[in-house]
Amino acid sequence: MDGSDMNEKMVCCFCAKQIDIKIAVLLQVFPYNNKDESQQLYCHRMCFVNKLHKNIPKHPDLLSDDY
Repeated sequence: MDGSDMNEKMVCCFCAKQIDIKIAVLLQVFPYNNKDESQQLYCHRMCFVNKLHKNIPKHPDLLSDDY
């Protein structure tokens, strides 16, 4: 796919359930800090928020009820 289908379904990396790409949180993971290689993962907003420790500051959009 070329990314033009905004109804594309992804799989949440935390719960393994499907999620629309247009509302998914995109995580970009760099296994090694000094390399350019990365992996992109998708997740539900609340799956991500619930996995973060309560003392970790969260971006305001992650706490929004828009989705």
